[in-house]
Amino acid sequence: MRVTRKKCFLILLFGMFSGPVYALSLGEIKVASALNQPLQAEIPLYDNDPVSLLDAEVGLASHAVHAQAGIDKSHMLNRIRFKVVRNVDGQFVIRLTSQQPVREPVMEFVLEVSNRNGHLRRSYALHLDPPRF
Repeated sequence: MRVTRKKCFLILLFGMFSGPVYALSLGEIKVASALNQPLQAEIPLYDNDPVSLLDAEVGLASHAVHAQAGIDKSHMLNRIRFKVVRNVDGQFVIRLTSQQPVREPVMEFVLEVSNRNGHLRRSYALHLDPPRF
């Protein structure tokens, strides 16, 4: 393969302006509780620099952000606790818990996550089925 001056210039130019890429991202929510039970759910949390996830800040977006997304911010959402932990598989997740039972079968919310590598928002719809006996 022959490398021309033009190709060398483009390779050098690209190398000068590209830095490390960190991809802070969220997975799909996995709910482990049912309607009329305290909430137990997890959202996988990814970053190319996993150490930065230890300092990640997680919480609900403001009322204004929810309004922009067309989501009414339910009062029940204020009772949900968000915590970054490692699950039993060693994967970083955001654990969602509540002490009170969740009485709403569907809850929508916008989650905000920030760490030293970035900031992101993502909307979720939480669907709770009645418990099975």
